[in-house]
Amino acid sequence: MFAPFAGRTAAPGLQIGPFTNYGGKTYIGLLITNATATNIYQIQPMPALFNNLPFVGSITGAYGQSNFWFEVGPESAMFFRALDCVDCDGDGILDWKDGNPSDTNVSGLTITILSPTNGATVY
Repeated sequence: MFAPFAGRTAAPGLQIGPFTNYGGKTYIGLLITNATATNIYQIQPMPALFNNLPFVGSITGAYGQSNFWFEVGPESAMFFRALDCVDCDGDGILDWKDGNPSDTNVSGLTITILSPTNGATVY
């Protein structure tokens, strides 16, 4: 069981389903049942429930986003958890700016546009 963060009364509830096909791929719908418009949520998948396995990647939504689609891969099972945080890995970089919001070793994502501008950096 995932313990709630400070200042939160309950962990986000997660409802799984339905499945849908799009572009030759299968997706599963994930719904945060007690979402609020002022929170950012992150969905983290895990292939098995073992303490030594990390969550593999994440899907970070926009403020108040409660519906997510996750592509179904070759795994025989997949487990999910939902977090409500703006900096889930605690590295000081907001998740929507973070190169990998699940890894403290990856810093902010920047894009440098070489053309047609003068090398400006976008954060």
